[in-house]
Amino acid sequence: MTDDSRIRPWSVLHACDEVRPIADLLECQLSCGMRAYLLTMSGEGISSALTATSAAEPLEAKSLLTAWSEVRHWRKAFDSAGTDYEIMHVHCFPAGMTAARTGDSFVYDVRAFVEQLATASDLEHGSSWMGRSFRVAEHFVLTHASAVVTHTPAMREAAIKRGVRPECVHMIPDPVEVTDAPLLVQESETITVHAPDAGVVGARVDATSEVVNLLSAFRTASENHASLRLAIAPDASLLPLAKVSAESLGIADRVLWESAPFRSGDIVVAGAIDRKHRLRSYAALCASETCVQAMQSGCAVAAADAAGNRAVSPNGEALLWFTPDQPDALAAKLSLLATDRVLRARMADAGLKHLAATRSQRVVGYAYDQLYRLVSRPSNDVRPKLPAVMAMKPAYGAL
Repeated sequence: MTDDSRIRPWSVLHACDEVRPIADLLECQLSCGMRAYLLTMSGEGISSALTATSAAEPLEAKSLLTAWSEVRHWRKAFDSAGTDYEIMHVHCFPAGMTAARTGDSFVYDVRAFVEQLATASDLEHGSSWMGRSFRVAEHFVLTHASAVVTHTPAMREAAIKRGVRPECVHMIPDPVEVTDAPLLVQESETITVHAPDAGVVGARVDATSEVVNLLSAFRTASENHASLRLAIAPDASLLPLAKVSAESLGIADRVLWESAPFRSGDIVVAGAIDRKHRLRSYAALCASETCVQAMQSGCAVAAADAAGNRAVSPNGEALLWFTPDQPDALAAKLSLLATDRVLRARMADAGLKHLAATRSQRVVGYAYDQLYRLVSRPSNDVRPKLPAVMAMKPAYGAL
């Protein structure tokens, strides 16, 4: 069903304000034989925009007024773009508003609603008159798009609640690289428990309680497992309290107060909201990157039963669920994983298979192929050719 030979070599114009968030999608489509092109307001510096920033950095939030002012620039960019394309794939609100105004067919890709992007940095309030007006404006874009793409079930439901017809909303996860090589579990005298999501001050969870509960759970699990070590990197303001708690629990010598690379055979605790997203107002709508990266690395995952982790594995394949704010529940999962090496290996293998079946480049590429077939115009409906004025960069030149 996902044979690359069945994927049509679509010519896709990706209109975006940042290249970094869609880099994996571009690579995915190119690997499947599609011709992906980038269009930004400037049309220049696409390669440096991708390579000069870290993929782990959060998206830059914008003022709503800034987003609105960019609509004018996008109109000029669309008018001066110089390539033929079959699909217009839009990744930002200003470009979406421009496309909706032209009346042309386009796919609108939603990672966060426009007023949420502003609220994430307190630039505006989503409930203010400005936020409400932008919600109305984006509703116009959402309902005029040929299709709306979301990347998590929660975001899909949110789009439907905003008035998009369910049949027009397509949930396609972000692609990831999945190795076909057999999983080799590294032999080690110690088992590291990674908790990268814990201890972010100002997040949508109580960081202090979260760290204290994690340390308590680890102490219980490590009582009968001397090989366990904990890697945690709380914010600097929380670190002194965390160290005092570890001392009082008698586990200070087993805690590494910094992030450590995931290794096959390790255990990863995926929190209710992952570290990358948790300061954002729309964090609950995002998939857990901690969960995905742990599976990619061949780790066993103990995951908080929350939307972000459910977005990665809705039915819990390759995960052990625990209830947030219940350290005894987490301790039981950690103890089970520490005891059973075979279980850890099976979970790691299941995690890689789950990613291959749901998020590999071939699977995601096939999903976009089916979407583009659905929204594309009939072959006799010729799209007008645009004048070749603005430099249009093929995506492979940016990767």
